[in-house]
Amino acid sequence: MRHSSGKKHASLSSRKSSGVAVKNRARFVDVRGRPALHFEREYPYPQERLWSAVTEPAELARWFPAAVDLELREGGTITFTDDPAAEPTTGTVLACEPRGSLAYTWEGDELWFTLNPTSQGCLFVFVNVLGDRETAAMVAAGWTVCLDEFDALLAGAPPSQKTDPETAWRPVYESYIAEGFPAGAPVPGQGGAAS
Repeated sequence: MRHSSGKKHASLSSRKSSGVAVKNRARFVDVRGRPALHFEREYPYPQERLWSAVTEPAELARWFPAAVDLELREGGTITFTDDPAAEPTTGTVLACEPRGSLAYTWEGDELWFTLNPTSQGCLFVFVNVLGDRETAAMVAAGWTVCLDEFDALLAGAPPSQKTDPETAWRPVYESYIAEGFPAGAPVPGQGGAAS
């Protein structure tokens, strides 16, 4: 996933880490021998509502870090437009089970969304299998910021009014570094390797 301050971007309850309070916290995990970020959160909304938020371009525009055009079928193409001055990138839909799961590639990463109905609503599980281990802190911070917007969308709240993405992203990124997430990848717009 891409974020303007990072290359790409729910724990079940809010927690404070390194002075940054966030509810959409990643865990750094291994998936089939590859580094990955795991977010998990239960929402008080039906599965269909979350499916719409992860598949409908108008809904994705609110929280996903790129404009998306998606062929919603296994083997379909997904096109990402995250910079008007750059050529779009494409990925492949790896899995698509309506209202239940969606997975696709984005450059060297794989994004997996799983939606499981619960008695209280829906359990949202999002896993970003990383193409490069050293992007973990940067990508986790980007997704944390994006998933905060996802929460606002589902709750019917207005979009965040932060005009500078760095304001939201930087402290979250630094908190992931403090937790020991790999952080050797260059941060776009800042040159050089991350601290």
